[in-house]
Amino acid sequence: MAIPTFTRKATGLVRAFSAFDTLLLNLYAVNAAIVIAFANMVMPVMYPGVHYGIGLIVALAVTIVSGVMYAQLSAAMPRSGGDYVYLSHTLSPAIGFMASGALVIGMFYWIGLVSSFVVQSIGTTAVSLGLSSGNSGLVSWGAQATQPMNLFILSIITIVLAMIFITLGTRFLKVLFKIMLVLAIIGTCTTLAVFSLTSHAAFVANFNAQMQPYTNLADTFTAIIAAAKEKGIAVVPTSVNVSLMALPFIQIQCLSLGFQFSVYMGGEVKTPSKSQPIGILGSLAVHTALIYLGYVAFENLVSKEFVISLASMGGFQGLPFGTLYYLTYTYTSMATNNVIAIALIGIGFLVWQVMCLITGYMTGTRILFSWSFNRVVPESIAKVSNKFHSPWVATLIMGIGGMIFVYITALTPFASYVLNYVIIFVIFFFIGGFAAIVFPWKKKDLFEASPSMVKKRVAGIPLMSILGVVYVFTASVYIIPLAIYLISKVIRKNQGIDIDMLWKEIPPE
Repeated sequence: MAIPTFTRKATGLVRAFSAFDTLLLNLYAVNAAIVIAFANMVMPVMYPGVHYGIGLIVALAVTIVSGVMYAQLSAAMPRSGGDYVYLSHTLSPAIGFMASGALVIGMFYWIGLVSSFVVQSIGTTAVSLGLSSGNSGLVSWGAQATQPMNLFILSIITIVLAMIFITLGTRFLKVLFKIMLVLAIIGTCTTLAVFSLTSHAAFVANFNAQMQPYTNLADTFTAIIAAAKEKGIAVVPTSVNVSLMALPFIQIQCLSLGFQFSVYMGGEVKTPSKSQPIGILGSLAVHTALIYLGYVAFENLVSKEFVISLASMGGFQGLPFGTLYYLTYTYTSMATNNVIAIALIGIGFLVWQVMCLITGYMTGTRILFSWSFNRVVPESIAKVSNKFHSPWVATLIMGIGGMIFVYITALTPFASYVLNYVIIFVIFFFIGGFAAIVFPWKKKDLFEASPSMVKKRVAGIPLMSILGVVYVFTASVYIIPLAIYLISKVIRKNQGIDIDMLWKEIPPE
């Protein structure tokens, strides 16, 4: 008797996600809140003279190519597993497993990292509420929440809760997506309103008043800028060249990670030929608008000079802040003393992190499920709950992997030397571009049987292949310089030279 190729005749997963659900899934995964928090403080320092709008427009054009390519692949092969399915069908099952295996490891890191973001967002909100109300105990509690052991314990609890939510299945998640959307919109709109409606002068006055008990200075704002100038730190004029140089950062850190995650849930999306393009390109449009508005509003409120001064120095003596990257949200307490507004902003920030954790987590479970359904790994991993139609074994495995990475990132220095999940994703999606190039030729019958959006041609050449070539070329432009830099960094480290320290000093003439 022949053994069936697949684990069973049906996956057990349900096509429950609509186009709107798909859009929300991707929007949560790409996570505008963390991009606003991170990019606002980091990008002006990494790329002095950058114009965020210029860089964002060019990076968006490249990302749209990737988005259309993934929408076509998902419509042609609407199965859970995403790139694992695409690469296995076009290049080889070994390459598909290798590349998706790297992504699973990256998702372990994602779960560990974003669960810590959840905890840090709670701590940041506590600090903001404490500063605005003059409650030093709340400020202290917020700072303590992000200490290594507390961060580790609270992150583990967060992962367990996410595991429970995902196990409850797609119908529960659809409701959760919509409830969280309301909270995210309220928090995001409140953030933009507070940043936009508060004058710079009011911010400075409030900032100085709140910092005085901690720094013992009457004008902490001016003191920070003066200290930076003494170190040679200054604002440089905006440059188109620098804005283009910032493209790898904007493309990878601000746009590319998450907006296409719905393809990994391909077997659970209704009418994928319509839902996937809406979910992928729609989330990209909304996300881009949010992060640009957040960046402009924040810079007008705080001033580029202050951001560059504080971020370049890595902080200032006496400031009661925790993680530097979250200062974008800590600043809400200096923009308004309205504790209700601060609480709404904090809740919105927390919701973005929770949903980013859940959607990234789901991506990993579907890859594990697909491996098991194809009998590459033990069949038990493809077990699906009869009640909730969720792959509960795969969910458990991803949760355990995430907990291990929480320990690594929170309590050991290992991650700072070895791991960079961004590199994993860049290389993975670079390989994924080859699937689009090859598919129309190697899987001609499947290509011709695909929806019309997949079969579009330009000058007789499949659009999918053209997009794949453009994407692979663009990705290689980023990967090659990145590889050179990382190799150089390791070599210099072995020679006793930390080249990251060079950027803390002004180069000699």
